[in-house]
Amino acid sequence: MCGDDKTIYQLLTWVDGEDAESVLPEMPEMEQYHLGLKSGRLLNKIHSIPAPENFENWDSAFNRMLQGELENYRSTTELHCDEGDRIVTFLKENRDIVSVRSPSLLHGDYNPANIIIMPNGEVGTIDFSLSYGDPYWDIFTSGWKPNLFPYFYSGQIRGYFNNEPTIEFWNVYSYYFAFGALIALQGPAWAGFDNLEEGKNVVRNILTWSNNLKNPVPKWYCNYNEERHCYDSI
Repeated sequence: MCGDDKTIYQLLTWVDGEDAESVLPEMPEMEQYHLGLKSGRLLNKIHSIPAPENFENWDSAFNRMLQGELENYRSTTELHCDEGDRIVTFLKENRDIVSVRSPSLLHGDYNPANIIIMPNGEVGTIDFSLSYGDPYWDIFTSGWKPNLFPYFYSGQIRGYFNNEPTIEFWNVYSYYFAFGALIALQGPAWAGFDNLEEGKNVVRNILTWSNNLKNPVPKWYCNYNEERHCYDSI
């Protein structure tokens, strides 16, 4: 921070290696899990930098995004469906889950395409957005496809906490995924999908993972048991 906090400088270095998105499909499950552990620890390090004191309250910033998506859904009748209505009801009734969250530095797009596996086996990351917000929001934006790489994403969450996450985390995480489902339903192109049906499939997947939003711990989450050399599903 320079010039009376009017200018922010960010120093970057070249990160040599392969992106995780390209490598994960060929990796054994155990390697995916351990790569996830490393990526979670790195994300936690990023989040150790707090937001500036004059940063806008996260609750206000998130509320603007939420109200915009809710209004768009309400006013666009072709988007209406039972799954969408269920998501909207959940978001309205559980808004207090994310009302008090302390902001930190965010990566902004922490997904496997931006996680680099370096030649020494360690991980780096690219494509920072340099923003601030709830650190759990950054974990949610790790991708739309955790069911394709459940061992990687499970490892990432456990590595982030260096232990099993708290129920508070799961409640916030599931709320953000419900919000993500609403985005997928309304803006398939923005979310990386070809059409509305792909967006609806994401909504159905999230409802399946969470037992229709009744269980905040997604069904794909598992933990690798080092002693037994197997995965324990929750």
